[in-house]
Amino acid sequence: PAIAEAAAAVDGSRSPAQLAADELEQNAARASMGMPALEEFSQAASLTSDMENVRNMRQELERCRTGRDPKEHEESSELDEEESAREVAELRRVRRQIRYIFGGMLSSLPES
Repeated sequence: PAIAEAAAAVDGSRSPAQLAADELEQNAARASMGMPALEEFSQAASLTSDMENVRNMRQELERCRTGRDPKEHEESSELDEEESAREVAELRRVRRQIRYIFGGMLSSLPES
């Protein structure tokens, strides 16, 4: 139905008021079935694309800041939270071992 409406709108056979009325009808039907309105889907899609754009910009800024090659950054995958937590725990464990081995020589290093 949406494709037919779009084609009719392009042909000019349907007025904007008719299209708006049809959209209201569809939204009412969707609401009666417990489904979100069509504009909520478009808002969600817009937010999703905005989030992706922000994520890409953050990655680009990080590459500019660190001077890394963009291709190198694409090949490396970002760590998820669980992986990050495991890696931090491993690094702390290694740090404790180094402190144990070298004793007071590393006393000037902060704990974290």
